Amino acid sequence: MSRVFRVSEPAGLKTLRFLDFDEQSEGQGGLGVFVEDEPAARALVVDTPGSGAPGAAITREQLEEARSAGYRQALDEGAAALVSAADALSQALNEVTRLRASLLKNSTEDMVQLVMAISEQVIGAEVATRPEFVFDTLKSALQNALKADEYEVRVHPDDLAQVVEHKPLFLAAVSGLRELRFGADAKISRGGCIVESRLGQVDATIDSRLDEIRSRLQEHLGAR
Repeated sequence: MSRVFRVSEPAGLKTLRFLDFDEQSEGQGGLGVFVEDEPAARALVVDTPGSGAPGAAITREQLEEARSAGYRQALDEGAAALVSAADALSQALNEVTRLRASLLKNSTEDMVQLVMAISEQVIGAEVATRPEFVFDTLKSALQNALKADEYEVRVHPDDLAQVVEHKPLFLAAVSGLRELRFGADAKISRGGCIVESRLGQVDATIDSRLDEIRSRLQEHLGAR
């Protein structure tokens, strides 16, 4: 805290002072030791904030230094606020991305389940209303099988009589085919079949066809 001395002249204010010995001996004032003097200038002390040394003044360099310090502090605080805002924005974007991926995954699974349910109903209706559905399935399986001169065919028990009845038709449909042997398999759904030869097997069951539809659908939706 520094002190600044200011001079003021209060109106009508008189000052008393001690008489020295010479003045007393000359008879001024008699027994009195104080006399009124002319109004004197008085020093007023005013405390002002500043340096610790009395009477020190704030220099231009100190002002510039204080201004620079405040400017740097404001920049640091602003930079910290920007970093905090950027972090919050990044977290929000990550959360949006995660939610979007979750929504897409859930919607994809729901769509696959819906399509598969519709496919099962359509195929089931076809098998129930068209007994010859198994004929188309068997022809396609024979054409996709590795070339051989004889095959063993397994179908659902309810389809066995029909395919045996149309055996000549199947033999004529495949070039070089000499023999077809048919058998019943309750594990195979109606409308489907399994064709086997010494070279391999063709699974043309309804379940395998539905699995293929599911796989292709998931692959297509996953690529979007």
